[in-house]
Amino acid sequence: PDPTPPPSLAHWSRYLVAEVGGQPVAGCTGFFERDCPESEWPVAVRRMYAAEGLSESEIEKHVERTRPMDECFFEGGLVTSGAKGGDQGLWEIEVVATLAAFRGRGLAERVVRAQVRAGQEKGARWAMVIAMKGNTAAMRVYRRVGFRVVHTQEGGEAMAALMRHPSADGLHFMVIGDLAEWDPSKRY
Repeated sequence: PDPTPPPSLAHWSRYLVAEVGGQPVAGCTGFFERDCPESEWPVAVRRMYAAEGLSESEIEKHVERTRPMDECFFEGGLVTSGAKGGDQGLWEIEVVATLAAFRGRGLAERVVRAQVRAGQEKGARWAMVIAMKGNTAAMRVYRRVGFRVVHTQEGGEAMAALMRHPSADGLHFMVIGDLAEWDPSKRY
């Protein structure tokens, strides 16, 4: 089979996963922006849901439910802030998650740090991650790895409702500005 992953952040080959006792408990994806442009994401998401067995009407309901976040992300956030826009050296980290029973053990920090290092080893010049406003645990993890907030995009009540949390009313865009200088062993 072709070892080149498809242009999707959802492809398994882009993930790093932490396991405890053989059980996957935390992970995240990382990729060059050039390899997964935002124009491919809606197609990839639809394929992913179809592969999971969702009907077209269920997929449409999900797309409608997530529209406020997409609008904040694409129309008001990265694309217009210039954080994306074709930078060939941008390593994006997305879909960072830890099972609730395994939080507070440093697993998210380890997988995020490993993803940044993977980008560094592949020649990325800088790295970016996005955190929901109000997600203090994620912000703490990303700061320890070396990320700093460079842009905040307000999302309003629609995004807070979508995320089912009143403080999740926007996005923080965080970067490590120079991966050549980033030290994977340092806690920032």
